[in-house]
Amino acid sequence: MKYKINRKINIYTLLYNTILLLYFRPAPYVIGNGWYRLLSYFLVLVFTIVLIDWLISIITRTIRFSWAIVLLVAMYGWFLCGSSILNLLYGNSVDFSGGALNFATVGGLILLCELGLSKRPKIYLSSFVSIGSIMCFLNAVTIFVYGKNGGMREKTIVNGIRLSSNYFFLAEDNATIFWTFPVLVIIWIYYFRFNRTSKMRIWAFVYSAATIGSYIYMNSVTAMIISFAVIIFVILLYRSLKYNRKEIGILQMITLSKAFLAGYISSLLLVFTNFINLFKDIIINLFNKDMTLSTRIFIWEKAMVRIVESPWIGYGNENSDITTRFIGINHTHNFILEILYRGGIVGFTLFTLTLLYCGYISLRSKGKILYIFLCVSILIFFVALSVDFAFYRYPYVVLIVFALHVELHGTTFDNMRNYNV
Repeated sequence: MKYKINRKINIYTLLYNTILLLYFRPAPYVIGNGWYRLLSYFLVLVFTIVLIDWLISIITRTIRFSWAIVLLVAMYGWFLCGSSILNLLYGNSVDFSGGALNFATVGGLILLCELGLSKRPKIYLSSFVSIGSIMCFLNAVTIFVYGKNGGMREKTIVNGIRLSSNYFFLAEDNATIFWTFPVLVIIWIYYFRFNRTSKMRIWAFVYSAATIGSYIYMNSVTAMIISFAVIIFVILLYRSLKYNRKEIGILQMITLSKAFLAGYISSLLLVFTNFINLFKDIIINLFNKDMTLSTRIFIWEKAMVRIVESPWIGYGNENSDITTRFIGINHTHNFILEILYRGGIVGFTLFTLTLLYCGYISLRSKGKILYIFLCVSILIFFVALSVDFAFYRYPYVVLIVFALHVELHGTTFDNMRNYNV
């Protein structure tokens, strides 16, 4: 019997590792567009399989049904596919196949995470930490090795202008935070609740140092602020757990819905008020980011003009060349503007419904201190999304599903240790 259990664990570990390796695949300029596209098609197969598994698990009541998961998948379905279909009918140019591939990717990851946390949380989180931390560590290595002179490829030229982006193992510049940040959060959750060994602690520290160090080297303000904030909270978390102190204070009030709401409010403040001017001098003098700040303000103004022209359904997964022609880049660099630009009022309504439902189920949450850590991390991340966000950057959804799972099922991190593995 013991042999069978160990064999079963090895099979699921291998399965999760293989699938998650697809989600953390290197950027197309690293492995080639052909291989990248092929791996994307494999993710369509993954989506199909996990969707069937999820439906069977719901029907057989192996896992509990979650409207929050349905709303989350529907929201991404509208942004990446639904709005694109309507735009095609209106004669607008959209990349529907690219949008469908992105939806299959993010939808598959959402359902995979829900199934993994419901059935085999320790194995799933172990695989996520193993694969994610290794691939993100390699990304940090490429930042140090290739530096700021374009990274792993030549700097892109658009309309005769040489863009300043630097390209690394997983993505370009700040975009890498969408991969490295979820791993940074979950690696500490996994250490505190599943694998509190010296080897795991050392690796968590090494990964954290490499990630933060790479962003300091890049002089990436957004990524540095996010990473430092998480590490500070890890220190508070460690002290609270070790000495049984309540040093988290008012942060205990934070839930997933409040994290979403914080991102929502910060996005509105930055775009529709002069709030950004309060920090403009600090950003310019301390980080020398005047050009970056001015560019974002320009992008926001152009994006708002376009949103007014198609307020109800947005532009879906618009061809990146067209988006770049109108607003100067292929995404709006803002959480709320990206929602309105891609999905219009319909998409914004879906997001609001998700927000309200998260608020409703959070009233039943029994999460303890590590749940607070998860929600605070999401809050930090979504506030940062006020200045950089794109729907095709998907790994962060793991954090959202994790928090939803805890809220909906009333599952604490304490009793997750006792799950079947």
